[in-house]
Amino acid sequence: MAEKLCDELFAEFLWKKVGPTNVNWSCATPEAHNVETHPSDVVYFYDEPYSVRRTYLQCDLKSYAKGSITSTAIRGAIESLAKQVSCAEKSEEWRKYYAHDHVTYTVTGLLIVYNHDGEYDSNFSSNLELVKSSEIQIPLDSKIVVLGPKEVFWLDNIRYDIRQMRGSAGTDKLPAAEHCNFYFPQLASRANVQPDSAVAATLEMLTSPWVILEHKAPKEGPGMVVFYKRKGETTDEFMYLLDYLRQHGAFDDDRRIRIKSFDADKAINANFQKASQRYVEEMTNGAEDSNELGSRITSIELSNIPQVKSTFSNVEIGMEYEAKQRITLPVLRELARDRGIFYSANETREQIAEKLSILPHDYFDIVDIIERRQPSNRGEKTTTMTLDVAVTTDDLKTVLGSYKDEKNGSESVKFNIAGADAAVLEIDYEEFDFSKTRLAQRQPKDARIELRISDGKLAVRMPANEKARHVIGQLQEKLGQIKKKDVEATQIEVTTLSPELRTRFFTTLIAKLPGYTYRTVSNVRVSPGIKADEDEELLLEEDDEGAQSEILSFVRSVAMSGENLAVSPEYKSLLDSGYFVTSITWHTEHRSPPYHLMRFEAGFENGADGTGFRYAVKYAPRTKAGHYATSFRTLDTLEREQHLQALEVFARETLNALVKEAALSSASPTEAGEAP
Repeated sequence: MAEKLCDELFAEFLWKKVGPTNVNWSCATPEAHNVETHPSDVVYFYDEPYSVRRTYLQCDLKSYAKGSITSTAIRGAIESLAKQVSCAEKSEEWRKYYAHDHVTYTVTGLLIVYNHDGEYDSNFSSNLELVKSSEIQIPLDSKIVVLGPKEVFWLDNIRYDIRQMRGSAGTDKLPAAEHCNFYFPQLASRANVQPDSAVAATLEMLTSPWVILEHKAPKEGPGMVVFYKRKGETTDEFMYLLDYLRQHGAFDDDRRIRIKSFDADKAINANFQKASQRYVEEMTNGAEDSNELGSRITSIELSNIPQVKSTFSNVEIGMEYEAKQRITLPVLRELARDRGIFYSANETREQIAEKLSILPHDYFDIVDIIERRQPSNRGEKTTTMTLDVAVTTDDLKTVLGSYKDEKNGSESVKFNIAGADAAVLEIDYEEFDFSKTRLAQRQPKDARIELRISDGKLAVRMPANEKARHVIGQLQEKLGQIKKKDVEATQIEVTTLSPELRTRFFTTLIAKLPGYTYRTVSNVRVSPGIKADEDEELLLEEDDEGAQSEILSFVRSVAMSGENLAVSPEYKSLLDSGYFVTSITWHTEHRSPPYHLMRFEAGFENGADGTGFRYAVKYAPRTKAGHYATSFRTLDTLEREQHLQALEVFARETLNALVKEAALSSASPTEAGEAP
């Protein structure tokens, strides 16, 4: 059943089938692979646009009913497919069956998971989270790609729409396949070196946010159909798409451009119209050619794919090598895995960055990449402190007004008294970005500082940076002048806790945060000792190997099982090694509507000291179909405050409980907790 679907599906993407189907061929390394033969369900091929190479797709087709697939089965299928790819590259028997003698080629493994009952599992992507490239023997310069039920459903909708257009006698008509090719523009870093033969949609295109088909039939003008996977919920995403098309010459001739949306937001047409108007204004600034560009853009046709159940430019990821803006190898692998792509564990960071840099990326992909640059650009984290002073809103109005009157240089300062117990201070300012090694650049920044009167004290939430700390220092001084006393500040710190209790602080946060259901840990930072330097800390991520990676696996298992750390032999081994957790990133499901998947980050800026607690949160929206988006997005201000408040409150409660435990177990109890 799955084979029948694939033959129909991939024919529309101009893939070609080669050789016999459902055959076994001899394993080239039976001792290493522990099998005598490997299967080939079906093999397809296409020519690559950006290299003089042909790609053969060794396919494993899985057809199943909803709910009958498990992460263990998926992992097993990927491991088996990796062995098939490894053997196919050196098997004379496989070569005789499938390879053409006149081409240079690579073999890619393609796992296709299809629901034969017409439904698809909303959480299928979670099956891939447990698969590590480091544990799969993928040959160098090869890869494994997984097309899950959601991806198959999306591609099948495109196939259906292409066939509908080809059979149409109206204005939506599409030429025959021989007059069509998929769109691979000339890139700044890569040229399309096989424009005549590289006409099929590559796997990289099929796993991207859009699929673009070009057509030009005799006696007809050129045209382009953009099959758009996103919902069209924002104007920014269409600004990005329009600029991608303009940058790559789509507006240079009179070609007809159609955008076909999939499962679109109800406001998609309004958003596209606003984006079109804004784009023309910003690109022309009233110049004479504004009418020409405007007419080209207004001629673009936007419509829905009828069967619905049922980049400013390509990103140069490999360009940013500066230490303060580095995208780490695990992050690159995670970006690939989000598209169902697994590269060889032997691929270097630079090799994977180059492969990812030629993929199509849309607005949301770019935002996600920018925010995941390590460490300084992963997004501004938040911190909290409490000022030990009883104040009124009048006091807040006085000190905030005083700060505004004394603002520095080009700062823009505004504040708002929110109700009877809160205030918000917003500051726009500039600072030099010294991570630009060739030229220090002045960067616009903003700081939002929230102040709330609670239990006779002033709670502060602010960005975890020097600017915010400097501002709070000034406000603290001004409050002291009003109250005629020194105002002490307390923060969440674990300075007085043992390594064991420091680790338990984090495992309690991820496993027991009220209102959330733990899902997985994506990375853990550990320190080898309380007196260690920052450079001695280790960041353990999904693809890390070695003894320390056991810490990451252990933290995950503890959070999932709720086991007692104190009686765990693995935990005793962790303590004996001297390591303890200093920061952690985890995914957790929010148990209240709209049931988003949240990504929390929490840790101490000074890990070994246990000071400078800071944290952040993002979300992956849950769709009507029940699955989660593959990239995490920034929350609006109100929602962000709610989630951060939940984490702050529980962090304080957890710390206070651990401090009490430490005091009870100590012969001479120490004073700890929210340290001054």
